[in-house]
Amino acid sequence: MTGEIVVKRIMVECGHCCGKGQVEFTGDIRDTLELLDKVKGVTGAALAEKVGIKATAMNNRLAYLLRMGLARCVKHGQKKIYFRV
Repeated sequence: MTGEIVVKRIMVECGHCCGKGQVEFTGDIRDTLELLDKVKGVTGAALAEKVGIKATAMNNRLAYLLRMGLARCVKHGQKKIYFRV
């Protein structure tokens, strides 16, 4: 290797072709997924505070990751604790 940084590409089913193809996962959702890789169990509010965005925005990102099957959550009282799958 020549010191190059290799970024693992995350591919998900395409929503426009009914899952027949795949597209690369990019943007804010990808950043959120990478944050989940670094922490072991976190609430949406705690993750939002770490990034500096509103908790509602972070919870929307986490809900999307749950739908895509890339994250899971466990209820602990009224809180949801998120983990990377």
